[in-house]
Amino acid sequence: MKKKVYLHIGSAKTGTTSIQETFQHNRNRLNDLGFHYPGNHTNHHLSFLLTRAEFEDWPRQFKSIERNKLKNSMEEYLQHLAGDISSSAIDTHIISSEYLFLTNETYVENYVRFLETFYDDIKVCVFLRNPVNYFRSVQQQVIKARSYLTKPDEWKLQFKPVIELWSNYAEVEVIEYEPGVDSCKLFCDWAGIDYSSLVPLRKESNVSISIEQMLLLEKIQSQLYANYENRFKAHLRVLEQIRFTDLNKPKLKEGVRAVVYQKHKQDIAWLEENYAINFLDNELDEAMNDFCIDSETGMPSVRDLFKVPDEEMVEKYEIHVLDLVLKKLAQRATN
Repeated sequence: MKKKVYLHIGSAKTGTTSIQETFQHNRNRLNDLGFHYPGNHTNHHLSFLLTRAEFEDWPRQFKSIERNKLKNSMEEYLQHLAGDISSSAIDTHIISSEYLFLTNETYVENYVRFLETFYDDIKVCVFLRNPVNYFRSVQQQVIKARSYLTKPDEWKLQFKPVIELWSNYAEVEVIEYEPGVDSCKLFCDWAGIDYSSLVPLRKESNVSISIEQMLLLEKIQSQLYANYENRFKAHLRVLEQIRFTDLNKPKLKEGVRAVVYQKHKQDIAWLEENYAINFLDNELDEAMNDFCIDSETGMPSVRDLFKVPDEEMVEKYEIHVLDLVLKKLAQRATN
């Protein structure tokens, strides 16, 4: 018996983890509601390899895994996934991975061929975040792995080609992501799932790092780990947990926001016309779209792209972190 699948492909930073963890936690309840979340993982990231993508196009998380180990894990996972899909008596399924937010037609076609083995009705769901806000959020992640940021005039969120490509194979629904709005509920409303019947997960406080934390991370990355760019350092994640009163949320400079907006302007207008999602901004449309890179490396620093409203707070936070470290060392010395 053929089945229907709701395929959730992200994009990233739009509540995807919350959706996946909620569905994984509620697998049995979803079955009772007539929906199946196949496989035995929280998400369906490993199914990305069904695209047969070239190694250089793999997600960063896969590239760090030894090839043979990944191959064995993939074969075992896909065998279980295919068996679960084909043996399920429930005919409406949900598959979720932001790794499928793709612009390569061959990769999408390969993945669709796999789906068509089991499903005769494929519906795709895309969550989108305002590109200007998305760029800011990306930089907050980037600084955790390296000492420099991304040039805004060279960055683009490729949502239009992704939507157009998937539309060649399936009906595509586009949902606007808004911070503070439950993405899982929005997905459930679209798919016809009674969200009130699911057991919600305890929401962890997802506090973005402050501008002061970004500046300290930048200093550590550039002065201590210049030869280890583009690698997440596990111990630096502790910094995210060190809070301090009156830290400031990162805000892009107006010229930077304008650069990002105007680079996406045509695609934003297309999105509004075709999917009634309005990211248009008259103020940014008329703003000066410029920025200045003061760094000797030619790559943007935190100060190049972001406002720094309180220099005194920057210094206070550094001293606060140093004080906590010294206290911890002193405590260990006395134990």
